[in-house]
Amino acid sequence: MVWPCNSGVWFRYQSPEVAYQADILEYQNPECYSGTLYCPSKMFLAMNTDKALVSRDGWNTLLVQAQGDHLQIWLNGRQVADVHDTTTASGTIGFQVHPGQEFGPMKIMVRDIQIKPL
Repeated sequence: MVWPCNSGVWFRYQSPEVAYQADILEYQNPECYSGTLYCPSKMFLAMNTDKALVSRDGWNTLLVQAQGDHLQIWLNGRQVADVHDTTTASGTIGFQVHPGQEFGPMKIMVRDIQIKPL
């Protein structure tokens, strides 16, 4: 990871307004960090405010579980989001890399991606 960054794992993506994202970021207003759950039409559904959970120099493990309307995210083994929301029940999975000069040197690296049925 090359910081600053604003990226994430889109899931149940249907359109830019109808989707969820498990964020990979460091955001200042409001203050939130990787593991935050974002929904474009509703903004932040759950915010990770614990900066210490994020490894800035090494790998981070992000686990996303979406079962029905129950959405959960774990960052490095600690649960950071646990919400119920009905914005969308299906869609695609992908990665977002936010455009813009403020994120100019951003670089996202992934490894060991697993998608499993619940």
